[in-house]
Amino acid sequence: MAFFAQLIFYVIKAAFFAVLAYAGIVLGKKYRDKKDLQKNK
Repeated sequence: MAFFAQLIFYVIKAAFFAVLAYAGIVLGKKYRDKKDLQKNK
């Protein structure tokens, strides 16, 4: 039982970090695009 609890915890943790990384990439791209747009004006 403890093995499954650890496995579930690990999966949730991995999913959380994946979402965090994805959000960082998306927000970073939006920020960079906005910066490039202001630079080209």
